[in-house]
Amino acid sequence: MRRSDHFPLKREKVDFQRGSIWVANSKTGKDYAIPMSAAVREVMRRHCAGKSPEDYVFLNPDTGKPYTDLKKAFKKACELAGIKGLRWNDLRHTFGTRLGVAGANAFEIQELMGHTDVRTSLRYVHPVSERKRVAVEGRTWKSATILPRKWKGQPGGWLYVVESFWWSRGGSNP
Repeated sequence: MRRSDHFPLKREKVDFQRGSIWVANSKTGKDYAIPMSAAVREVMRRHCAGKSPEDYVFLNPDTGKPYTDLKKAFKKACELAGIKGLRWNDLRHTFGTRLGVAGANAFEIQELMGHTDVRTSLRYVHPVSERKRVAVEGRTWKSATILPRKWKGQPGGWLYVVESFWWSRGGSNP
């Protein structure tokens, strides 16, 4: 979720039965669902307890209104944790990157991050050595080998023959 999507979140958009948060995307204007992990579900239960559907989930206790920004609190939390140079959007980028590392494809990342264009999601799909190895070992490939052969039609000439063959890990050739 974008920072601006957290603040206007209302209780009615948190669906514990389906395990999703319906985000009213502030950037695109298009709602999308985000599944809740067990940890997020527990935090949201505490924040939503006793609230009616039209109540905001995150209220500023001093004003009784939804938060408009958390810069000071975020800066203080980073300071207490000994983290320097972290921006709120870095958390969003880390989420996208971890989705990619975990094997999510660009279309799944697009849905979970609320991107309108899948090309935006591609920046989070980083090739990881182990995933590349698994991808190669788990597929069947057609290979081509170029073999030089003496050509009898012309003295001293060579004919390059392309021999193609199929191979697959642990299986028979098609």
